[in-house]
Amino acid sequence: MHHDGETMRLRPPGIWFLERRKMARWDAASRALCETTRARLAAHLADHVARSCTHLKGNGSVKGAIKSVLRTLPDAPFVARFDIASYYKSMRHDVLLDLLAATGARVEDVAV
Repeated sequence: MHHDGETMRLRPPGIWFLERRKMARWDAASRALCETTRARLAAHLADHVARSCTHLKGNGSVKGAIKSVLRTLPDAPFVARFDIASYYKSMRHDVLLDLLAATGARVEDVAV
């Protein structure tokens, strides 16, 4: 992480492959910046995110998602599980940034 005026920026991670899986390791300062930003955005967005987003802390996690599926299973004969390996690459980042801006998220947090 380095400072550009008042803005802190991430450094590129170290990248390597392990058993054909791409791995990355951020330096300590970049990890700290990511965690601080994640915590601030999570607190800021708590009122804007549906409780059904079980991947978020406090919304049930994987265990909650499984319980939800089991509750609805009698009414839903099919359940789908999706591989999201390319999810982040395929999402419209401009739309995501616009949505964050619409919530009033801090520019410093969105910039990370």
